[in-house]
Amino acid sequence: MSEMGNNVPKTVTIPLGGDLEITLPVLPFSAQESVGVLNCVDEEFADVDVLAEALVDRIHAQGLQPDAVLCVPTQGYVLGSMVARRLGLDRVYAVKKSVKIFESAADMVSVTYGSITSGGSTLYMPRVWGESLRDKSVILVEDVIATGGTLGAALDLCDQAGLRVGGIFVAFVEARPIWREKLGRYADQVTALAEIPVYHTQPKDD
Repeated sequence: MSEMGNNVPKTVTIPLGGDLEITLPVLPFSAQESVGVLNCVDEEFADVDVLAEALVDRIHAQGLQPDAVLCVPTQGYVLGSMVARRLGLDRVYAVKKSVKIFESAADMVSVTYGSITSGGSTLYMPRVWGESLRDKSVILVEDVIATGGTLGAALDLCDQAGLRVGGIFVAFVEARPIWREKLGRYADQVTALAEIPVYHTQPKDD
């Protein structure tokens, strides 16, 4: 949903199904746009747990019984952990944006994405995950899809590792078509709780 006007609200309340809802602050994205903002790392656990409960409801509604939850960095870590606990899983698998000093890059599957001129960003996944999860049902969990760049790279990692993606579950998608283009064939596997409205501010007349 994209909305025009100068009266941009300070918050937006988004229904999540049933009696669940969450209120997000609306902050400037650019000189022309403002958008509802979710920051799972800084949110209260109770708010993130509401999102996790709603996502697990969607997962169960699709008849899925995931063996593993793959978290998309970095906001997806907290949400993915809560989803995994509600699913009764013992752990999550967190895609990384860097290789730790005690890890070897040779032991990682990697994908570089983003602007080449700026050096781009790289995601890493341990190769051993490909061996342990190859025959398992894996779902990806993310907080918000904006452009789809990071999620698209995570899906490329899954392809390289030979993982079977059973679904992509996100709290919200922004009201922009670009993410569908980035995700390609995976776009139809996305289940979102709601769409975050983008508010376009109209320039004032002189």
